[in-house]
Amino acid sequence: MVSFITRLRRPKTLAFFGLLSLSLLSTLYLLSTRSSPPPPLPSSLPPLSGATPSSTLSPADAAKAEQTANDLYFAQTAQKLYAQYPFLRKLPIDTNKYTIVYDYQKQSLRVRLKKVSRKSVEKEINQTLTGIGVDLEKTAIYYLDQ
Repeated sequence: MVSFITRLRRPKTLAFFGLLSLSLLSTLYLLSTRSSPPPPLPSSLPPLSGATPSSTLSPADAAKAEQTANDLYFAQTAQKLYAQYPFLRKLPIDTNKYTIVYDYQKQSLRVRLKKVSRKSVEKEINQTLTGIGVDLEKTAIYYLDQ
């Protein structure tokens, strides 16, 4: 018994038991303060915005469900646009001479010129657009001077 007590008084042994007890206390603290998992998403989503959400959902859950439905609709719309216009993933194009973006309302490409004439960069713009897969015969382009 005396040799055991003598061993406990050694600095390395004290440090080991100190770290062991500190680790044990830290683990117990972390386990006791763990929050409960978030509630699962509702199984049935209400229709897109404008429709009244189900009366069984709380206002917060109804808002989350509506946002989820709207996010899904946006993702599907974006996927259709990328399928129809694959070059959209490569836009905008911004150089020191011009900026090219797609105008969704006009369904055409908009080129904003930066202190250059249209004539001087039109060939370069056409080559750039052809390089990213734009069909110049089918896609309208309009120019804006700065």
